Amino acid sequence: MKIHHGIIWALVERWRPETNTFHFNFGEATITLEDVAYIYGLPIDGRLVTGRTISRVEKMRALCYELLGTVPNQTLDCMGAQIKYTWFRLHFGRCPEGAPEEIVQRYTRAYLFCLVAQQICSNTSGSRGNGYLLELFRTFERYAWGPACLANLYRTLGKATRLKDGIRTLTGPLQLLPIWAFSRMKIGRPIERDWDRIEFTFPLCLMWHERLKGFNLLSNTSSVREQLDKQEDKDNFVWQPYIQYGDRLLEHVEDEEMALFGSQTVLIYFGVFENHNVCRVMKQFGLRQTIPPTWKPPLFRDERGSTSARDYQIRRKEINRMWEDRWQNIIDGEPDDTAHHSDEYLAWYRGITRLRIGRGTGNMDAPRNVVEDQSVVKVRAFVERVIAPLGTIDENMDPIILAKALRSVHSKLCKFHASCATGFDKLDIEECLKDETNEAQQGQDTCGLTVAPTVAPTSSAGLPQDTETSSYVEPLLESSPTQLQVQTPTSVENVLLESASQVHFQTPTSVEALFISSPSQVHVQTPTSVEDVNQSSPSHSNLTQTGAHVSTPTIMPEQHVVSSIKKRDINSIVARVKGLGRKNRAIPIKFDPYQLTRKRSRLEPNPDYALTDRDRAIMNLFWDHYTAKRSWMDTWCQPVKPKDLRGILSPNWMDTHMMDEWFKNVREKATDSHFFPSNLADLYIHRAEHLYYTAFGVEPFLSCRFSQIRTMIFPIVRNGHFFLIVGFVDHGRFEYYNSIMGRDGDRQFAEEFTIFLKSCFMGLGWDDPSSWALEDAENCPQQENINDCGIFVMAFAEHAALRRKVALTQADIWYYRQRIVIDIYARQWEMADVVEDENALETNAVTEEKG
Repeated sequence: MKIHHGIIWALVERWRPETNTFHFNFGEATITLEDVAYIYGLPIDGRLVTGRTISRVEKMRALCYELLGTVPNQTLDCMGAQIKYTWFRLHFGRCPEGAPEEIVQRYTRAYLFCLVAQQICSNTSGSRGNGYLLELFRTFERYAWGPACLANLYRTLGKATRLKDGIRTLTGPLQLLPIWAFSRMKIGRPIERDWDRIEFTFPLCLMWHERLKGFNLLSNTSSVREQLDKQEDKDNFVWQPYIQYGDRLLEHVEDEEMALFGSQTVLIYFGVFENHNVCRVMKQFGLRQTIPPTWKPPLFRDERGSTSARDYQIRRKEINRMWEDRWQNIIDGEPDDTAHHSDEYLAWYRGITRLRIGRGTGNMDAPRNVVEDQSVVKVRAFVERVIAPLGTIDENMDPIILAKALRSVHSKLCKFHASCATGFDKLDIEECLKDETNEAQQGQDTCGLTVAPTVAPTSSAGLPQDTETSSYVEPLLESSPTQLQVQTPTSVENVLLESASQVHFQTPTSVEALFISSPSQVHVQTPTSVEDVNQSSPSHSNLTQTGAHVSTPTIMPEQHVVSSIKKRDINSIVARVKGLGRKNRAIPIKFDPYQLTRKRSRLEPNPDYALTDRDRAIMNLFWDHYTAKRSWMDTWCQPVKPKDLRGILSPNWMDTHMMDEWFKNVREKATDSHFFPSNLADLYIHRAEHLYYTAFGVEPFLSCRFSQIRTMIFPIVRNGHFFLIVGFVDHGRFEYYNSIMGRDGDRQFAEEFTIFLKSCFMGLGWDDPSSWALEDAENCPQQENINDCGIFVMAFAEHAALRRKVALTQADIWYYRQRIVIDIYARQWEMADVVEDENALETNAVTEEKG
């Protein structure tokens, strides 16, 4: 039968390997065991198609001699442990008449080998079959060829969806795809030959072969894709196409096997294990489709195929046992012979998938209905009746009456939220509109909503004001830069703002003595002289992060002098240039020299990445403490030790523990970002599945906080190199950051890791990332040595979390090495100070009790 490539590749585009289903506009559909049994006529029940694979040609030839009585030539007829089909045709083309039983069995084994290896479980070669398949025909037992065939097809479709692998050819039982599509949908040119002119023949592929003789689809992949995108009418899809054959199929398929059509089981073919997710396509079995249960990640997929020798019957016992429970996992549900899904299911489905593959040609600005008209009417009626009493609210309304109205609306919304959990079909609007608010429980929230606590206003000094006398708090920062608060620094702060070369520190007694106030407040120091201004000017990057307006100085264009220079003048010009004074370069304090770059000429650092005076003060403090070998540093420098902090100021490689600690500081500034632990990729590499969800943590996903997250940070270390994956929730994509782009295997690992992340998210009940693509980050700076990959990752993570444009280069990495020490040391100091305060309070309390 002719292979219709347009249909096959258009269906591949809609295949989801996570669920083993096609995602159409009207819902999910897939090829099931029912299709394999009717179209191919393969048995569904029987022994598993599994066993030991062979990788050595000597063992393959010994098996051929034992079962076939002859061996293929190792050079001409074999390629590894695979046997060419031409050898079988040459030696087992036609069985001689009157041959003894043993000879007939040999010819039968050769025929079955070619049938299975070419049609049911083929590989990409097209001319060779795996020699270990011969072992299955030793005793001619009944095998479950239907599940093996379907598992091979699922795996083929799944590999074809991974564009990174560069798949150019498809293999497997591909005749199933066009027959399945023609049976259920109207695609391409109408088929001229009707069923009335074709005699019923089983299996149905023979009938379709007869019907499609001379048929030309006259459609390429793009045209079929467009037809599937426009297939909004669910009546165009036939959910149960085999009803038209009546009882004629019962004569060829046993009742026991028909029952297994709807089994939520596993499909097995040697190292291929695929889920048979019939719970997602219940309408194909005449049942009402419900929202599927919690999604489970795909089973183990051995991508090495036949290149290695292993016994899957022993190695994958736990998966093989799932097939033994096939009779206990048959789905059941409410009968439904309608062609459309429920509104509840459609609302869920359209929120987790992508309905269109190609670029639309219709009215793209037209709003898309998420649910059916009936549910829209119900929700509109509810909203209109809820907001009707609120139409008379104005600023002069009595606060007591206003509070009562808000409690009434709150109660109705809670009831509506609870009713929606049972589905739109059973939504009772009148019951939701009953006002039964309880005065005693007005502060509680039955539907998960919380009332934000009232925050006490603060003065310019950061102290609470009297809430009775001040009901309005002026915003801290406005658009005008003249509204910044001016505060005269104390004597300690003046000391911190002095030149780094002149400062002498003693151990501070409190956090206030070391740090300027909270990051949300901007304080402009009042300089006392011109020298003070030149010595300590505010950093542009520091003000930008806190939200202050800083005017950018006008950049004057360079003056290019074009003139003809004679050769004899070159020496004098070079001499004058050498005699010019060199540009002063800001050398970081306490600089520990190491090779920042392999280039001879170092780039100028970006002024946006410069330490503030506060940062320099904290860095000097750390150096003074460290060089003085203060023993008490080890007691509160936890969990990052002073020696580790000192090590980061040298060409040491970044430690994942220190990376996680520094991310705690960034998380305070980027509250809408979630930083995943750096060992998550390591757990994935070592297949520590029992620790996956533990690494994800309770927050933010298990508590349904993922709707509040905008950015997800995934640091990855692979083969001694750090890189980063960032998930942008609001943009619906993953971005790939690597300071050594093109490094072997990193991009491929990132693709596999994002697939793993999608499976984990779906397992936690969040389906949105399943449709996200992985894109390379734009203008990703590259490192110029072998030490700084971890530092680059931390810089990338901070920029992504704060949504800042990456403008750093290798020359700015020393800034980040100092920033890491400064932030972690400051955090440790604060924690140590808090502990001291708590101990002092406990001591005072004990003293008062004794008194």
